[in-house]
Amino acid sequence: MTSPNTGLNYISKNRATFTIPALSNTTFTIHEFELPGITLPTAVVPSPFYDKKLYGDKVEFDPLRLTFIVDEKITNWLELYNWIIGLGAPETKTQYLERELTELDAYITIYSSHNNPIYSIKFLECVPVSLSGMSFSESIQETTTIEATITMEYLRYEFNNV
Repeated sequence: MTSPNTGLNYISKNRATFTIPALSNTTFTIHEFELPGITLPTAVVPSPFYDKKLYGDKVEFDPLRLTFIVDEKITNWLELYNWIIGLGAPETKTQYLERELTELDAYITIYSSHNNPIYSIKFLECVPVSLSGMSFSESIQETTTIEATITMEYLRYEFNNV
């Protein structure tokens, strides 16, 4: 009798990329991300004897959080910063005009163990809600990269075979 897992290759944690096509100046070298969870909340129907749980009618998606390496010219971090400022507190006409960048689609591509793309996960109507700061230190002896974390809300995500 053969094992049901014969011939399977397992997905690796370091085989994914992130892009937002509308932010053409931004390149994200992803250090870490977690595919957001999905929940179907239950509704409770009370009775004198027990509460019956029924499945809900709306799916809820956890926020998308990913940590990326900030490039040397800080271009990727600034583009996200300007997107948030344009949405929340524009002070100039240029920032206000960038409000057209309200809800953008984003993509995470997952690669096989042989570096072939297998899935493209499309996050629909992303809106940035949080961007971490950058931490600098003169006490570190070796050169290290700076990382930042972006948190986005979105409508939903969907898997597509590549």
